Amino acid sequence: MNEATLELDTLLRRFVDGDDTSLAAANRLELLLSDLFPGDEMVNDRVGDLAQYTDPAAANF
Repeated sequence: MNEATLELDTLLRRFVDGDDTSLAAANRLELLLSDLFPGDEMVNDRVGDLAQYTDPAAANF
């Protein structure tokens, strides 16, 4: 596993498990997915979903 793939794995696990659902994590996931899977239609759809993500914790302020 290269460094970017390892980072994606770690961030994705933390995001899905609810350990880090920050907007910064979502933005980083967008970037990593786009870089690691260029041209992949299914991944691009998920990147689009992440682009619309808002951090639920931030909405409580």
